[in-house]
Amino acid sequence: MGEPWVYSQIDRRFRNEAEAKAERLAAYEATLAESRAAQAAEQAIAQRQRDYDRNAARVATLSQDACVELFRTDQIAAMTNSVCVASFISFGLPE
Repeated sequence: MGEPWVYSQIDRRFRNEAEAKAERLAAYEATLAESRAAQAAEQAIAQRQRDYDRNAARVATLSQDACVELFRTDQIAAMTNSVCVASFISFGLPE
């Protein structure tokens, strides 16, 4: 046939060497694209988790501050507020 031929496992037929090389390159590029997409997805998930953690810490701090203020002005209201009680259990009672 005038050129080398190789057997392609992908489509189970013989192909000329140029076609086989193009097939391998396409498979490699597809694998690389999948890997990059997976890495981007993992990075996005990690960023969302960091954002969530940062927001949760801010909410906890602001809730604690509000509960401390409520405790100073109305101890009974603070001690009967479920958010404040949970906050005081986690962070301790105000001095």
